[in-house]
Amino acid sequence: MPSLPFVDGIPADESLSVRLTPAGAWYGVDEIGHVVFSAGGQEWTFSSPVLAVIKLLLNGTTATLGELSVSSGLPVGHVAALVSELLEAGVAAVSRRR
Repeated sequence: MPSLPFVDGIPADESLSVRLTPAGAWYGVDEIGHVVFSAGGQEWTFSSPVLAVIKLLLNGTTATLGELSVSSGLPVGHVAALVSELLEAGVAAVSRRR
């Protein structure tokens, strides 16, 4: 689960594309196995399944919520909540495929 409650605004639409926007973003794994992610001057701690999502986004990949869901094994709704959190912080962007 994302570190914050679901933020309204990003629907669980598998076709929405996501891109990480800030430079200098990084991640690590703490001693308990949680993913620590830093971007845009903020830091989050996530459960380990989010690591696949973070790795894809840090590669500069634009991926759909559906693709991020498949790569992480998380339900699309959880991925949408994660993206909502990153969007609220100004470190991710979303768009619809044309």
